[in-house]
Amino acid sequence: MKSLILIIQIADIALHIISNQAEILRILANLIIIAWVFKFYNGNSKNINWTILGIYLIFNFSFLFIRGVSNNGDPRIFFWVAVLLTTLFSSLIINRKV
Repeated sequence: MKSLILIIQIADIALHIISNQAEILRILANLIIIAWVFKFYNGNSKNINWTILGIYLIFNFSFLFIRGVSNNGDPRIFFWVAVLLTTLFSSLIINRKV
């Protein structure tokens, strides 16, 4: 599960850099999750883990608020897939379901 989360985050960062659309809020959100997976989630309480996931979501929804729910009229499909899968997989890890 950790590997899937990391793949999603790295792909999201790479996609933004390659497409010349690097968004600081999205990249910071990705980096928070990457740091959490590598360093923090094993030793933290559930409250700290939920807080980290909450910060990830706040950064991503702040991005939507600032940049809009569409990208030049096109829906942000990858955004929704990446955020939903990251949230789902992270929630399963936090609740120790996987």
